[in-house]
Amino acid sequence: MKKLTAKYVRDNFGEFMDSSIQNEVVITKNGRPSVIAMSIDKYMTITGDKSIKDKLSQEKNIEV
Repeated sequence: MKKLTAKYVRDNFGEFMDSSIQNEVVITKNGRPSVIAMSIDKYMTITGDKSIKDKLSQEKNIEV
C-alpha cells in the first residue's frame, strides 16, 4: 500500500491514478490518513458489487 499526501496527489494526479490502479493508495491530509483509493476491480472484489461499472456508466459526469 502506497501513502501519498493530498498535495502530492493534487500536483501529480496522473501518477496517483496509475498507482491506485496497481495498489491501494492512502491519501493523507495534515499527516493523518484521510482517503483510500483503489481500482474499480479491487472495489468490486471487496464489496461483491459486480454491477458497479454498469451503474457508474449510466451516471453523468459532473464537471466542477
